[in-house]
Amino acid sequence: VMSVTYNEPLASFLKVVKVVAFDIDEVLRLDCLGSWTAVTQYIAKLTMLVVAAFVVGVTHTSVVVVRHRGDFKRRRSTLVAVLGTLGLMFYTSVTVLMLQPFQCTLHPNGKWTVAAYEEVICWSSEGSHSTMLTISVFAFAVPISNFAAVVALVRAYPAAMRRSDADFLRSFGFLFFRFRPHMHWYIL
Repeated sequence: VMSVTYNEPLASFLKVVKVVAFDIDEVLRLDCLGSWTAVTQYIAKLTMLVVAAFVVGVTHTSVVVVRHRGDFKRRRSTLVAVLGTLGLMFYTSVTVLMLQPFQCTLHPNGKWTVAAYEEVICWSSEGSHSTMLTISVFAFAVPISNFAAVVALVRAYPAAMRRSDADFLRSFGFLFFRFRPHMHWYIL
């Protein structure tokens, strides 16, 4: 495998980009914890955003209990906005990650392997490719349901604006505040 050595600060920047792209095996060096199969690496990458959402939820709960005396109803919009912004930031990376088992490359020996996991032979009855495909198909329900939720929010936006629903705007402003009010559907 060819590699290029970069000098600082570009080397550090590229490591951060690898984390954002969920390339955790190169950044965190998880192989010291044991042997990771391609399937376990794939599952670990898929669960990173869930873990991040859990950390945000625990942090939010702690702050609301300590600083706002447990007033979760008034602080719900903050949690929704943070989780929504987090999801929006990583939407493309997560979608690309979920499609990795479908990205196969041809090798000179005539076999197709998953581009991100060269040890996994594509469309083979032996090995872990079918497991990765199954996980990918089920995991892809997340971005599809996310898109359906955004469509529903885009449809609800004009009515929320008419009734001056501040809670709606605080919760979902991360979707709409980048556009002029009459162009709210650009988020799609």
